[in-house]
Amino acid sequence: MTFPRLIFILAHLLIPSVFAVESLPAGAWAYSGFQMELPPQEIVEPLHRDFVAVAGGETYSMGLTREGRVIAWGANFDSQLNLPPSVSRGVSAISAGGRFCAALKNGGVIVWGGSSSYQPGVPAGASSGVAAISAGWTHMLALKSDGSVLAWGGNDWGQRNVPPEASGNIKAIAAGFSHSLALTVDGEVIAWGTDRPGAPAGQEAVVPVAASSGVIAIAATSHHSLALKNDGSVIEWGYSVPAGEVIYHAQAGSGITAVTGGFQHVAFLHEDGRVEAILQGSLFDYGQANVPALALSGVTAIAAGHNHNLAIRSDGTVVAWGAGVEKSPGESISPYVHRGQCAVPSFFDKEVSALAADFNHTIALMDDGSVHAWGFNNYGQTDVPTDARTGVKAVSTGNIHCVALRTDGRVVAWGGNSGGQRDVPEAALSGVTAISAAGVQTVALKDDGSVINWGNDHIMGGLTVPAEAQSGVTAIAAGYEFVVALKEGGTTVVWGSNVQGPMVIPTEAQSEVVAIAAGAEHALALTSGGKVVAWGWNFFGQTSVPQEALSGVVAIAAGQAHSVALKADGTVWIWGSNHDAQLQSGIVSGKASMIAAGGSATFRKLAVPWPSFQEAAALAGLEGAAAGSEAEPFNDGVPNLLKHAFNLSLALPYTGEVASGFPGGLPRGEFVRGETGDHWRIGFVRRKDPRLAYAPMKSTGLTQAAFEPVTADAIVEGIPGFPAWDHVTISEPVDLLTTPRFFSRVEVE
Repeated sequence: MTFPRLIFILAHLLIPSVFAVESLPAGAWAYSGFQMELPPQEIVEPLHRDFVAVAGGETYSMGLTREGRVIAWGANFDSQLNLPPSVSRGVSAISAGGRFCAALKNGGVIVWGGSSSYQPGVPAGASSGVAAISAGWTHMLALKSDGSVLAWGGNDWGQRNVPPEASGNIKAIAAGFSHSLALTVDGEVIAWGTDRPGAPAGQEAVVPVAASSGVIAIAATSHHSLALKNDGSVIEWGYSVPAGEVIYHAQAGSGITAVTGGFQHVAFLHEDGRVEAILQGSLFDYGQANVPALALSGVTAIAAGHNHNLAIRSDGTVVAWGAGVEKSPGESISPYVHRGQCAVPSFFDKEVSALAADFNHTIALMDDGSVHAWGFNNYGQTDVPTDARTGVKAVSTGNIHCVALRTDGRVVAWGGNSGGQRDVPEAALSGVTAISAAGVQTVALKDDGSVINWGNDHIMGGLTVPAEAQSGVTAIAAGYEFVVALKEGGTTVVWGSNVQGPMVIPTEAQSEVVAIAAGAEHALALTSGGKVVAWGWNFFGQTSVPQEALSGVVAIAAGQAHSVALKADGTVWIWGSNHDAQLQSGIVSGKASMIAAGGSATFRKLAVPWPSFQEAAALAGLEGAAAGSEAEPFNDGVPNLLKHAFNLSLALPYTGEVASGFPGGLPRGEFVRGETGDHWRIGFVRRKDPRLAYAPMKSTGLTQAAFEPVTADAIVEGIPGFPAWDHVTISEPVDLLTTPRFFSRVEVE
C-alpha cells in the first residue's frame, strides 16, 4: 500500500506562526533594558506592511496590521514599545496616549507602557463589551456596545467625570490632554474636563452651538477640539481658539472624511485620498504641515501625534512626517520631539538574524543579507550606506559608528569618526572574516588568523595588536578601550587599557575557551565545559557570575555593564547593572535560541516551541474530521499517517522529548556543542513498518531545491517496552560561525 508523503520541517530560527498563540511569536526578538528607539517587537514574521490603522503618541507611533498585529516605533521612554504578548494578533483597534498605548481585542481593552503617572490601567468594566477606545495624555475612554462611556486614569481636570448625557446614546469618543469628547447618535458633541489646563476652576470645556448638531466625526487634540460637520465644514474650539470657529470648509467635490490634530496642528483627509494639514502657530514648527507627495493621494486613514502625522495609503503602507524627521547633528530638539516616530520601519517582511546595539541606536542584519538601523542619527549612524544595505554577513556598532562585514570579506563603516574608527584601512577591504566595534574603535579578523585594530589610539596601552594576535586568532571582541582575542587551542589574548582590569586574564579563561564577549570595561569567556568566566570592572556585579551560569551555557553576550548567558535548556541569565531593567529580575521567561546585548539593552530570540498533534495536523493541511486520530484524510484507506508514522496521540500533546514520555512525538532538531565539535542533531521515533520510508533531509534555506539528504550515520536504538518502535538519532557536523541557521525535515512515505 502506498502512503502519501508528509514532510516535517525542523528549524533553528524557523518561525511557524501557528505555534504562537497569545505570546510573542516563536523566533521573535524579545527585548529588555533601554533603547531610545526600537523597531516593532515582531519584526520576524512576514507582515507585508499591510496596515489598516495608525496612531500617534507624544514621541512614538503605532500601527495595526490587517491580521490584527500591533506594531510600535519611535521613543521608548516609558516602555510603550515593549508590546505585550496579547497584542500579537486579533487586535481590532489601537490608540496612542501620551506615553502609554491601548488596544482593543475581542471587546476588551489592553493597556501597556507609561509610568505610575502615565499608565491608567484597565478597570473591570472595560474587559468586555467595548466597541471603541481613545487614549488621552493620562486617561482613557472606552465606548461600550450599549452606547455608554467608561473613563479612567488621570483626572486632574475632571476629564474622566463622564456626564449623565453621555450615556446610552454615544457613537464616537475622543480623549485629549485634559478633556474628553463624545458624539451622540444625533450628531451632538458633549465635552467634559477642560481644554484650558491651568485655568481657574470652573472653566470647563464648553461646546459651541455650531457643534450641537450635524456633527459626523470628532477629534481631541492636546488643548483643542475638532468637529467635522455634515456640510463639510470643520469647527475648532479650545485654548486660544474662538469658540466655534470654522477653520475649514471643503470645496465642492473635495469633501472631508476624517479630521485629526496634534499640539499645534490639524490635518484633514479628503474623500479623494488627499491629506491637508495646517500649522497653528510657529513656535513648534517641525514640518507637521509639510504634507509629503505620498500623502497627497491614495490615503485611506490619518492620525496625529503630538508633533507628527501618520497616513495609511491604499496599498497598506504608512507615510509619516513632522517631528522625528532627522535634524542636523548637534541640533537641539524639544522634549516632545524624538527622532524615530516618523521613521516607519521598512523591514517587517524579513527575519532578523543578528542584532548589535549601543545606548541610542541599533543595527539589524536580516536573513537576506540586508542591514537596517534605527535610533539616534546625530552622527549618521543610522544612515546605512549603499554598499552595506545588501550582501552583508555580520554587523557591529560602537558609540557613534556602525560596521558591516560584506560576504566578499570587505569592511564598511559609517557614522561618527571622532577617533578615526570609520577610516577602514586597506588591509580590511578584503579577506576579513569577523568584526567587532565598541566605543570609538573597530577590530577585524582576517582569514589568515591575524587581527587589524583601528580607531582611537590615544587609549592608555594603545591599540597596537600584539604579536600573539598576529596569527592563529579565531574570534575577537572589542571593549571600549581594550580588545579580547580567542586563539586556536582555546587560549586568549588581551590588549589596550587596563584601567578597570580587563587585561588581567583569570586562569580559567586562559585555556579551553570556546567563545568570548566584551562590555565597556569587562570581558567574558565561555569554556568548553559550558562555564562562564568573567573579569574586569565589577562595579555593578557584571563579573560576579551567578551559579546558574557556571555550567550548561552555550552562548554569551555583554552590554556596557551587564552580562548575558544562554543555557542549553533555552533559559537566559543576566547579571550586572539593572539601571534600565536590562536584567528583568535575573532569569528571563521563555526559552531562547539566540542572545545579543549592547549599551544597557538585552535581546533574546525566542526558541521555536514544539507543536501539539493538533497543530501538526493543521500544518500538514488537515482540517476538521480529517485531522482526527482515526481519520482517513486522503481517502486511500490509510488511517492518519501522522499518528501511524510517529505514534502521535491527540490526548498527549508533544513535550519536546523524542523518546522519553512515549507514546511518541514529532521529530526534533537542535544545535549541540560537544568535544567533537558542533552538530545539528535530529531525533525521531520510527515505526518498524517495512511499508514506511523515513528520509531525513538538511538545508540552510527553505526552498525545495535547497534540501539534500543527511549524510551522517544514524544511531538506531530500541525503545524499552515498545518493540514496534525504534529511536533514531543523526548528528550532522555544522560550523555555528558560518551556519547560524539550519533546517531539517523528515519525509515519510
